Amino acid sequence: MRSPASRRVLALAILLATATLATAVVLTVLERQRLARGPDSPGFDAGLAWLARHQSDDGGWEPDAAAACSHSECSCGWLPQSRVTLSSECVLAFLGAGQTPSSRTTYVDPVNGRTYAHGRTVRRGLEFLIASQKEAEGEDEARVLDRALLALALSEAYGITNAVAYRAPAQRALDRLEACRHPGGGWSATEGGPEDTFSTASGVMAMRSGEVSGLVVPGNACIEATRALYEPPCREPDSYASALRLVSAIFSYKKKGFAYMYEDAASAALDPPSLLKPEFDRWSWGTIALFQYDGPSGPVWKPWNTRLCAALLPLRCEEGCAAGSWAPDASPSPGGRVHATATNIGTLQIYYRYASVYGSDKDR
Repeated sequence: MRSPASRRVLALAILLATATLATAVVLTVLERQRLARGPDSPGFDAGLAWLARHQSDDGGWEPDAAAACSHSECSCGWLPQSRVTLSSECVLAFLGAGQTPSSRTTYVDPVNGRTYAHGRTVRRGLEFLIASQKEAEGEDEARVLDRALLALALSEAYGITNAVAYRAPAQRALDRLEACRHPGGGWSATEGGPEDTFSTASGVMAMRSGEVSGLVVPGNACIEATRALYEPPCREPDSYASALRLVSAIFSYKKKGFAYMYEDAASAALDPPSLLKPEFDRWSWGTIALFQYDGPSGPVWKPWNTRLCAALLPLRCEEGCAAGSWAPDASPSPGGRVHATATNIGTLQIYYRYASVYGSDKDR
């Protein structure tokens, strides 16, 4: 008789072997590490090294990253942002590069001469998130974005490690996220407020990650939330909102037949990245949406990708303590350089972080 762990591995193997339209498959740790390796790769460790150098003593990250850095010339423009949100983003950047708590990658930081281990950085980050989750229990007015990104980070950590230590915290995070879902199907920025597009799309991503990772998610949660995005007040007619809706629709329905999907793809692509107008959050969601829509070689994705690389890579800092990071796209900015760097690392991981929901070009 197989153990629960072996049954889960077998089920996952069957899923990966048969899925074409079934799910957004999280790539394995080894695949992520292979694709993220090398100084010419978008996933190169310079950005992760900067995040590791600016991790706080308690394992989380602060909006004022300079407070955690010993380099005298470190400077980060910032406005207050939740440490849970910020730390979740940073942990996701490491997980996206295939770095887990058991990773043995070490390096000597050329800026401060210290030796860092990515595995320890990720482990401390996850410990911070789990501790913050316990501290937040019983709080009714927690920011929904905190809950969504916490659930996403813990679900992905469990999904790619299968470590029992992360299963219960990930499930608890998903349960708390579901508990604050709006009666209309989506999520609002704060509990009890009106549904909004950004919070709902973030919630859908977290729920899908939990489902793929083998956690318990209400079967109708993602579809109900996505339907809410196509009703007022969430149906805003701009490119950012279109990208958010498109991501939710793709990950919920896993097919292109959903109404308005073509219009949202066209709308999201109308305003491609520009070096003269950095908008890192919008670029990130647009990149996920359009890569999943018809990447890696479709007519919508290819021009977006060209503009993305032309705009995003030249904005990355290359010297001093800031090497590998991005300055915030507005100064001051919520989360400052930490948020900008974690977000942009995630954007550049799009080429290998998830397989296409629709399968390969051959499958289509």
